[in-house]
Amino acid sequence: MDFANSIYEVLEKANVKLFAEKEYRSPTTISISLPNNVTDSEIIEELRIKHGVVVAGGMGNMKGSLIRVANMGNLSVEKTVKVYDAILDVMSFKVDGINRQAVEALGESLRKMGYR
Repeated sequence: MDFANSIYEVLEKANVKLFAEKEYRSPTTISISLPNNVTDSEIIEELRIKHGVVVAGGMGNMKGSLIRVANMGNLSVEKTVKVYDAILDVMSFKVDGINRQAVEALGESLRKMGYR
């Protein structure tokens, strides 16, 4: 869960609202809550078009209110940083208070743990 915890820490530093409380967070799927004035489809489409990044929206009663990012498989540090930089880029235009610079620490943190 170290890999996922590094991502969660960076997102918290970036002022991103996470869906799950700390004790319930998944190591395989990062869920990001969206404010009421932003829908998942807006974020998903812009990530795909502008950055080539594919994420999923919420399901059931959470449809429209969050995005889900897969965090499993053969993820390189470079690709992981790219994905979260793209997410913070898109969200910074839609959500007040997003700190894009927080993602800079992600690559360094993951490399210190031995990820490549």
